[in-house]
Amino acid sequence: MKMFHSFLLLLILLLSYINEADSIELKTIVIDPGHGGSDKGGEGSDGILEKDVALQISQSLKNKIIGRMKLNAVMTRDKDYDVPLEKRVTIANASNGDLFISIHTGSAYSDEISGIWIYYMDYEAGGDEFDEIDTDDI
Repeated sequence: MKMFHSFLLLLILLLSYINEADSIELKTIVIDPGHGGSDKGGEGSDGILEKDVALQISQSLKNKIIGRMKLNAVMTRDKDYDVPLEKRVTIANASNGDLFISIHTGSAYSDEISGIWIYYMDYEAGGDEFDEIDTDDI
């Protein structure tokens, strides 16, 4: 439940940012559900796999992007199968996406570690490194 609330907060922030970003003309958003197939990602104490949660979140996000925002949405996978990183890049580039969102839920063996992380490519600063948004202030 805590993870769902974190995702919901992230989704609201993302959609708010996109709606206010008048200088960015978005047509296509590429959604990359993390892991998949033989790569299960993290595993919750209840046996829930990150690859399954990432796919569910991604499908929900795609539906909201298409339904509410009236934009195109392309997913790098739509079922539980392996997609190598190179193929994910090929899909993203072929779709001419204006925004790339990779969905991961993360995992930790400590209850003291929680929250969300947001990384983005800062093209204005050279475009070769990722920056991080400090979500503690959100």
